[in-house]
Amino acid sequence: MHAHSPARRSRERRAARSASLGLIAMLVLGAAIAGCSGATKTPKVLFVTPTPPVTPSPTPSPTPSPTIQVTPSPTPKPSPTPKPPPTIGPCYGSNLQITIMLQGGLAWQSGTGHEMATFQLKNTSSASCVIASKSQPLLLNGNSAILISGAAPGSSPMLMLAPNATMMASVQTSNLCAAPPIVAPVQVGFVMPGTGLVIAAPASPTDLGGVPSCMGDNTVPAGDIEMTSWAP
Repeated sequence: MHAHSPARRSRERRAARSASLGLIAMLVLGAAIAGCSGATKTPKVLFVTPTPPVTPSPTPSPTPSPTIQVTPSPTPKPSPTPKPPPTIGPCYGSNLQITIMLQGGLAWQSGTGHEMATFQLKNTSSASCVIASKSQPLLLNGNSAILISGAAPGSSPMLMLAPNATMMASVQTSNLCAAPPIVAPVQVGFVMPGTGLVIAAPASPTDLGGVPSCMGDNTVPAGDIEMTSWAP
């Protein structure tokens, strides 16, 4: 064997010492790590994802309902009770005017034993009224005494006379016997049912017309007077 030089032996000793120190350091480090791993457990780390806060949805403001204006129904008014048409009453004698009509300048037309004339009846009031279509005719002396009385008319239709309206009727007298003295003016009166006596105006203040001749016994009172119905 070759003898080693002192320098070489010195290097080998340093190298061996360094290797020993390195091994010791590794052992110490390994023991430390083993001790730490046996005494303390590594905690598990849980990553929790935070839940985002819930943002409340805004509550919508209530839309105000449109105000409905209710028009109040009008209070029903009771239907007016229809008024019955005014009742037209009988004509007042003071509102009636009767005149004798002239024909050929004469009021009375003479025939054999009779006299005939036409009379006009007029409503002189401002209101309508009614008359019976038939009246009771009277031949009146100038002193208002009755010379001849006609028959009562009985029931007859009623006629309405408007204001200023007129009606016509004819009167005939015959066979006046045993008459009292005749006084002018001789007139004709009409007894109207519901109205009363209405006397026609004479043709003149001296009128003696309407007095018929006696065709029989002049000592026996007699006489006849009749009329037609009043008509327009």
